[in-house]
Order: sequence, then structure tokens, then C-alpha cells
Amino acid sequence: MKSSFGKVTILGHSSVGGSFWYYYFVSIFFKMPIAYFILICWSAGIFIRRKSIRLLGQRELFIIFPILYFLFVMSFLYNTQVGVRHLIFLIPLVCILCASMVAELESGKQKILLALTSLYLIVSVLFYWRNYFPYTNEFIWNKTFAYEYVGASNLDFHQGSGFATEFLQKHPSVHPVPETPDTGEFLIRVADYLDIWSGHKYDWISRIKPYGQVGFSNLLIRVDSSNLQR
Repeated sequence: MKSSFGKVTILGHSSVGGSFWYYYFVSIFFKMPIAYFILICWSAGIFIRRKSIRLLGQRELFIIFPILYFLFVMSFLYNTQVGVRHLIFLIPLVCILCASMVAELESGKQKILLALTSLYLIVSVLFYWRNYFPYTNEFIWNKTFAYEYVGASNLDFHQGSGFATEFLQKHPSVHPVPETPDTGEFLIRVADYLDIWSGHKYDWISRIKPYGQVGFSNLLIRVDSSNLQR
């Protein structure tokens, strides 16, 4: 029976009509560039060392409070967890918070470290050139299995169909996954593989692990007769 409520998937767990309190914390951990975590920790260290509680109440609190508030609301009071994009409006606040550290840089080594961190950020993001939606940071090294960590909605929003079509044209031995069991090499969307709409059309292939990915939101799966006999 097909569900009218999308299945929430995260860290290998799924729920229809429910949610996970840690969904957005996990999503942020794996989808925010590591360079941002470095800058956040760096800024926090500078603040603790040089700022006073009085200044925190005057300035930084007005940036920190909305971040904490919306993290709480979206994690504990909101069931439609369909990707970190629902928290994307908080990123400018994070950038403003991190920017406060720039004025505190003194030594040449600190400036070089900031430049290297910025370069790392650029390289990490440009790895997803023309397809930024399914971005995951280097905490997930093998992107084929990113779905096991961040689920479907953080990777697949139909943006990868063009990459899938192009790949199938260049590799005629690979076919779109059929609804009936068959042998061969197939391409399937992450959302279909995890069956987020409970359509059960591809249950037969969902137990077979992929060997590769296309456009970070489509999975390559090789099926032989031994797979079908299990």
C-alpha cells in the first residue's frame, strides 16, 4: 500500500509518519562542510578567550538564539523531516558568527591557516560541481553509501535525473531498474532504493548492495542469479 506521507530515513533507520530527534543533527554533521566546523570551533575559542558574558548578551546571543531555537523546533516538534534544506536559512547566521573571528587574527600563521581552511572549503564543495544538492562532507568517504548515513531526502530531490540519463546513454549495458526481478546491471534512484513512498516496486533489489553511484543520487547495482535465489 502506497503511503501519502514520505518515509523519513536516517542512519539506516526509517519511519512513516514519524520522526527522529537526531535527524537534523546527523544531517548537519554529514552535510555541512568540515571547514565550517573548524571555523565554528575556532570562533568559539576566540570568544571564550577574549569576549565577556556582557558582550555575548549584546551581540552574539541574537545570532546564537535563532540557531538553537530552530534546531529545537525542527528536531523535537516537527515530523516532516525531508532534508537539511529545511534548515538552510540558518547558514548565513553561522557565517556571520564565524566572521567575527577575522578581526581577531593577529599572526601570519593564523591568516595562513584561515586561507587553507577556506581553500579546503572550496575544494570540498566543488567536488559536487553542477550538482550541489547531494553534498556530503569527508566524514562520508565512500559516497556510494552516503544514503546509509543521511537517508534519501538529503541526497535525492529529482535533481540527478539528467546525470542518470547521460550515464545510461553512454553505458548501454546498464539499464533502469525493472519492477520485476532480473539479472544485469541496473541504475536506481536513492529514493526508490530506500522506498520513501512505500510503493514496494523495487523491494526485490533493495536487499542488494550497490557497487557505485551516478550523480551522487543514483545507485549502480549488479544482480546475478545467486542474488535472486536468496
